Amino acid sequence: MAYDESYETGPAGPVAGLPFVEKSILYALNLVPGEKIVLGLPFYGRIWSNSGGYPQGYGISNERIEQFISTYGGRVVFDKASQSPKATVTIKPWDTKPLVGGKALAPGTYTIWFENEFSLKGKLSLVEKYNLKGTGSWSLGQEQAETWDYYKYWLNGCAFEDIRHSWAKEQILQAYVKGWITGFSKESFMPEKTLTRAQAAAMLVRIMNLDVRKHSEYAFDDSKGCWAEEYINTARKHGLVSGVENNLFKPDSPISRQEVAVMLNNILGYSAQGSVPAFSDVSQTGNSWSYEAICALSQKGLITGYPDMTFRPEYHITRAEMTALLTRVYGA
Repeated sequence: MAYDESYETGPAGPVAGLPFVEKSILYALNLVPGEKIVLGLPFYGRIWSNSGGYPQGYGISNERIEQFISTYGGRVVFDKASQSPKATVTIKPWDTKPLVGGKALAPGTYTIWFENEFSLKGKLSLVEKYNLKGTGSWSLGQEQAETWDYYKYWLNGCAFEDIRHSWAKEQILQAYVKGWITGFSKESFMPEKTLTRAQAAAMLVRIMNLDVRKHSEYAFDDSKGCWAEEYINTARKHGLVSGVENNLFKPDSPISRQEVAVMLNNILGYSAQGSVPAFSDVSQTGNSWSYEAICALSQKGLITGYPDMTFRPEYHITRAEMTALLTRVYGA
C-alpha cells in the first residue's frame, strides 16, 4: 500500500507523491523480493476546505473529482515535487452544493489532491524499474473509465501516448509485446503516419524472427547507411522485398497497399485460385506485378477493400493499418 501520504484531519498534501511511493517500495524491497510485491495505488483523492471548515482531507473518487473540476471550473496544477495534480475549486453561494461524506459543502474554496493519468503513469513506471509483480488499487469503481487503457499499455511496457484513441490500439499493443514494431520514441508510435518501405521491411523481418545481419551482397545502393539497412538486406536475402529499379529500394518512400500485398505474399506464398478479380480497380493489365498477390490474399480473407468494392492499390498505408494487418495475418 503506497498511499495516504496525506490523510483525513492532517494537512493538505498529495495522497501518494512519487517520492513517497518510491521510498515505500525501497523499504519493502529490504524485506521481500520484488517479484512478490504488488504495488497498491490510489484511485481516489482528498479534499480540504481552505477556510479550515469541513472537510479536512475526506476521500473522494478520482471520477467524482473530475466532475467537481468540470462543474465548478476548477483550476488544476501539477506539483513537480510530488508529481501529483492539485485542483482548486470554488463553490459560489448560488451554485448547487455538492455532498461530501453526506454533508453539503459550504460556499468557499477547496483544495483537492488526487491522481490522474500523468501521476499514475509515473507510479506505474516504478513497477518496471524495480521489477515488481504488478499493481493493485484502492479501489475498483473509483477510477476514471480511461484508466485501464494506459494501465494495460504501461504494464506491458508500452508507453505510446498517441495510441490510446487509435482504432488499432489493441493490435498495436499486441504487436509491440511480440516485438514486431517499435515507435519513433518511447512515447510516440504515430499510428496515422504513412508507413515507409524501410519500416515495412523491418516489420516483416521482425515478424519472421530472422537473423538480422548486414548481408552486404544484398545491399541496395540507396539503403547503405540507412537506419534499416540490415533489415532491408536481410529481407532481400530471404526474398521478402525487391527493389524498384537500378538496384534502388527507396527506403524512405511511402509504401502502397499493393506493395504491402506483394511483400506479405512473398512470405505466405499463396496463389490466386482461378485469378478471379477481387476488386473493381485491380486487373492483370493494370496491376500485372501485384495482381496475383492481391487476389490471393483477398481470397484468404487477409486483406479487404473499401465499401465501393475498390482496393485502391496505389493508396499509401499507415503504420496503424500495417500493424493491424500483421496481427490479423499472424494471429497475435
